[in-house]
Amino acid sequence: MSRRTRQEGPAGGRRRRRAVVLVLVLWVAVVLSMMAYSVLFQMSLELRLTSMEKKTLEAKALARAGLAKGFADLRNDMIFDFSDETIPPFDALGDVWADAEEGKEEVKLGAGTYSVTISDAEGLLNLNQFRASNRILLEKIIVRIGYEEEDAKIVASAIIDYADPDDVPVLELSQGTEGFAYGVLRAEDMGGSRRESEIERVVFPNEPYLTVDALLEVYGVTPELYFGPGTPEAEFYRAQLGPGVGDRFQMSRRARRATRAEEVRGLRDYFTVEGNGRLNINTAPTHVLAAVFDAAGASDPDRLAERIVRYRPGGDGRRRTNNDNAFKSVADMQQNGDLAGILGPAQALYRFDVRSTVFTLTATGTVGDVNRSLSCIVTRSLTQLNRDEDFESNDRARERQDRYDARRQRRQDKDNELLVRNPSIRILQWNGT
Repeated sequence: MSRRTRQEGPAGGRRRRRAVVLVLVLWVAVVLSMMAYSVLFQMSLELRLTSMEKKTLEAKALARAGLAKGFADLRNDMIFDFSDETIPPFDALGDVWADAEEGKEEVKLGAGTYSVTISDAEGLLNLNQFRASNRILLEKIIVRIGYEEEDAKIVASAIIDYADPDDVPVLELSQGTEGFAYGVLRAEDMGGSRRESEIERVVFPNEPYLTVDALLEVYGVTPELYFGPGTPEAEFYRAQLGPGVGDRFQMSRRARRATRAEEVRGLRDYFTVEGNGRLNINTAPTHVLAAVFDAAGASDPDRLAERIVRYRPGGDGRRRTNNDNAFKSVADMQQNGDLAGILGPAQALYRFDVRSTVFTLTATGTVGDVNRSLSCIVTRSLTQLNRDEDFESNDRARERQDRYDARRQRRQDKDNELLVRNPSIRILQWNGT
């Protein structure tokens, strides 16, 4: 070994060891950096999740505040209705509960906002009120959505048979029970056998509808009929069903609309399962009124419905709706020239009213980019109590009675002065947590 090799050997070894140490240090630094990054990322993720959860809770609280605002408006409206004895109580779109500008749109509260809408459930038709006697109204609705008349008769009958208590088909389709009659139709629809022994019976619960969505279980009610032809929901449900199901009931023409600007309608837009079985003519939308007038034999039901809807707001030119021309009673309807000739036949199919007791509330709370919605169906009622000595000892009740007395300017009738009217809201159905 040369002298130069011997001299450079130890130094070269030290350099190699230093290089190895440097590489190890770099690897340790990389590993520590990755660990630090992982910890920071985890912390950042936890912070985002915590912030999201906080915003979600706040948004839910705001949505509940919106519902509370809706409850208060419904109560106040009932107080206002009974404060003036010269005008009978009625409900219309100029009431405080229906006015979107009465503190119900994007109201700032805390870290976010809430919005609440209140709709009159009795502005729609109660699905459980249909029988063979007013089946023509169901048929007209189905035809207006887009079915042929013959198919509309079958589906309208199936809707009634689904809920009526007997097992006899409304429409004389064939001999036998409801299950067999519609089983034969379904076999034809699916291209199957019509042998009696091979017919699969259609099961009907023969109980009132609990939800409008139950219509999707009825024979002949396709997604297009329920949601409206061409709507995203109809296309989604149709994709789930696959080809060959319900081919008999395909839409054969463009759906009829009351106005050009009107949205595509389906059965869900006409019906409710709540209420007293009467239609509030002050809150019913154009498409519902047009269907009733059509079934009653009006020559131009769409135009008549539009005229009634345009007539209901006040005529003072204000942008906001008022109740100047709202129908105060059934007598008001009879005196209206547009309704005079058609009111009788229309009420033979479905009764009109000017009062409502059931409402749907939908509230949305927003915090940043987080939205949460809650909805419920409520019924409103007025409890009348006699003031006695025990009741007068309740300070809160006495203060409330004093406020009522101030609004109605103290009635002259002493018997009525002893009455306390207490509006109450009861939740029928709650959607959300």
